[in-house]
Parts: sequence; C-alpha cells; structure tokens
Amino acid sequence: MRVFLPLIAAFALCSIGCQSVQHSDSDVTPSIQVPRSYVFGWGVLPAELAIPGGGNTLGAKYTPSEPKAVEIPEDATDFEKDRAAILALAGSYKVDFHFMEAMGLTTEFEKRGRYNSWGTELVEVIEDRGTFISLQHTLVMFFDEEDMPDEPMVMKHWRQDWTYEDQTLFTFQGDLTWKRQQINAEQAKGAWSQTVFQVDDSPRYEVVGRWTHQGNLSRWTSRLDARPLPRREFSQRSDYTLLEGVHQITLTPTGWVHQQDNLKRTSGMDSSEAPVYLSTEIGINRYTRIDEPSLTEAAGDYFETAGDYWASVRSVWEELFASRDVIALYRTVDERPQFMPHFEAATDESSTPDTAREIIQSYLK
Repeated sequence: MRVFLPLIAAFALCSIGCQSVQHSDSDVTPSIQVPRSYVFGWGVLPAELAIPGGGNTLGAKYTPSEPKAVEIPEDATDFEKDRAAILALAGSYKVDFHFMEAMGLTTEFEKRGRYNSWGTELVEVIEDRGTFISLQHTLVMFFDEEDMPDEPMVMKHWRQDWTYEDQTLFTFQGDLTWKRQQINAEQAKGAWSQTVFQVDDSPRYEVVGRWTHQGNLSRWTSRLDARPLPRREFSQRSDYTLLEGVHQITLTPTGWVHQQDNLKRTSGMDSSEAPVYLSTEIGINRYTRIDEPSLTEAAGDYFETAGDYWASVRSVWEELFASRDVIALYRTVDERPQFMPHFEAATDESSTPDTAREIIQSYLK
C-alpha cells in the first residue's frame, strides 16, 4: 500500500474519439474536414472542447456487483427510512465524476471542456448515534500501467456527516469563510443536514434537505447552498468565486447517484449588490457498487496507522464549531495548503493530538 497525497482529487480514464464532419457553404465551395464531436447540451463542438478534462491514469479492471433492489422497509417510520437510506450509501464503489457547464450567463463566458474522472472508493460508517451518522470516503486506487506501483495507492478523501433536525449550520460566505446560521424548529422538522468536509477535514459546505420515499424511489433533495470552488477548478480558474447549488442523492439498484444543479457566482454571499452568475453547471457523480478489487484491506491498513490522528483532527474541528460563530481560513501557510501537513502528520509516529491542533490553528484567521 502506498499513501497518496491528494495533489490530484481522483484518477481518470478519458478516451473519447472525435468524428469528422463535412461542412459545405455551397455547391462550389469544397468541403473541409473539421474534427468535431457531439456533446449533450451543446450539440456539435470542436474536438478540443468535446474531450473532457481530468487525469488520464489507467485504473485496474473492476467487477461491478449484481444490481439489487433498494431495500427500505415499507412499514418503517419516516425517520427509520431516512436512516436506512443514509446507511445504504456505505460500500465499495467505482465512482464517476461528470461535470459540464450547461449555459453562460455573462457576455464574457467562454465554452470550456467538460470534466470527467473516476476512481475506486470505499465509503464506511465511522460513527452512528441514531440522529447522527458519519461516512468516511477513502480512495483506494489500483493501476493498470507498467510504470505505476503494484500495490494500491490510498488517499483519505472527503467525509459526509448527517444530522437529524439540525438547527445550527455553518454556511459558506466566500473567501474561505463560514458563518453560524440558526434555523427554526419548523424548518428543521423531519429534515437532515449533510455536512461535507474536505480531504483534510476542514469544512466545505453544510445544507439542509429532506428524504422522500415513494415506492422504489428514495431521494434526498437539499436547499440551495453555497460552497467553495471544487478542487478540479480552484487552481485553474479565477472567473468565479463560489458555487451555489441544489443537491440530490438517489439510491439505485447499482449504488447511488449524486446530482448537482450549480450556479457559478462571481461575488461573495455577503455582498450587498445583486449577485452576478457566470454560468450554470450540471454534475452527475455515479457510485457503482463493485465486488473487485477489494478496497477494505488497504483502507484498513491506512487507518490503523492514521486513524487516531484523524480522530484528533475531527475533535479539534468539533470544538471550533461549538465555540465560534465565524470560521475563516488561510488558503495556504508557507505556500502549503492545509491537507499537506495533515497528510504528513497522519502517518508520522511522533504526531500527537497537539500536532493536529497546532496545524489547524495555523490556518485559522
């Protein structure tokens, strides 16, 4: 097993061919061959825009699990159905990340290529207190290339915490700043908040939504939320400042699907001026359950070494959420993003809970 520092969020397998299309202005104008390809939502685009961005590392072959019906007990209470749906998100998956800007909303907008990447990922329940469930994602990637290691690369990925009837949220304001927000009991009744954390357990977004269970459909739909630029874009773009979006998580016979309907906003949430949106974006992330390769052993080996350290990191963040109304972070310290010292400390035998606290405090404004 080799620990993978998250310089790349996920590995990708991208190879899309482009077709040649004849264009003729008149019977006397000779046709020319222009490499083009069809893209849903845009039609025919130049080849360089049709081919999605993302990595090009070849992952090892995987074996999908047999589809099975979603099992949510019909005679259960709504709360019990919701819990069963959240717990069903755990498992071993091949995850496909798909994003496409669907339309521009400013005169400055320029079409960009789509994004596609994939990886194999383990989702585990690390805490279940009834009204609170925490799911840890871990990338465990095997490779099918001669110059890549034989053993899997392991990377602690994002985390999602689910809280029932949560009335205290930390909502993103822009500029790596989150503010405490209270909602009333009526707004929280029967709802679940989903709090998403970065790979280093720093906050990303928190949003309230509701599960619906109708026949064989179990789906969670969020309110509109704000969140930072995704890792796939923040180092490459400066034409917008945050995402606003609505999330849907739907259970399927093969796993689950996370859909996003995003707006790319050019101003912070606390601006007194009317918002300006650059574009809209569609996101479809598919979690397909797999039997092979086995991800559990490699992830278990990593957390056997690093688990206590990450528990200390989570504990420090819990204290900060309980004691602060505003959390603001520096993007880098000594030109290093926060995940780098954490990932180094996680497998360093000399690290202590104070190490985690000191690193986090150094990134707090």
